[in-house]
Amino acid sequence: MTPEKLPERRPAKIDIDLLPSEFKPPKTVRLNLILVLVAIVLAVLIAPIVILEMDASSQIDPLEDTLSLRNAELSELYGKQAEATALDAQIDAADNKLNRMEQDYDTFRENLVLWSEIIEEIDDLLPAAITLTSIGAGTGSGVTLVGNTEDLETAYKYTLDLKESDYFSDAVIEYRDCPDTEDKCGFTIDIELSGAGGQ
Repeated sequence: MTPEKLPERRPAKIDIDLLPSEFKPPKTVRLNLILVLVAIVLAVLIAPIVILEMDASSQIDPLEDTLSLRNAELSELYGKQAEATALDAQIDAADNKLNRMEQDYDTFRENLVLWSEIIEEIDDLLPAAITLTSIGAGTGSGVTLVGNTEDLETAYKYTLDLKESDYFSDAVIEYRDCPDTEDKCGFTIDIELSGAGGQ
């Protein structure tokens, strides 16, 4: 006899949902597991960023305080801008005035006549035969001498001595009231100052 092959019998599938809950196997929820993994990954990734942000915040806070202080100072300076502009205008006016004064002083020094030295020079060159009655400012930068002399030649020589002096550039004599007698003859000498007469 040949044995007959019997069909293989498999147990029928059991519908778990029909089982009571105490007989059901525990469910593994994949979604919860994925969410936990994602949360862990995010925590690992975000932790350095949070640490860096805290570090940056600790460095930025003092800088923000300094910036606020500087902004307050800048606002105060802007408030004083009108006052600073007025002060600048006053300083410019004072500078201009000072420059004009310096120019005037330079001009004054260029035209300064050392009268004491000039009078001394006139007196040193004066011969005994001549008497000066006045010394005064002439026209322009000149000096006018008025006097009397007993000798016309001595007066003329005195004029030449004045002309050769370092203090004078030119001297011209003009006689007046010269009688034929031995009385004194009047004269006027006009002298031009040279560069040595002024400092």
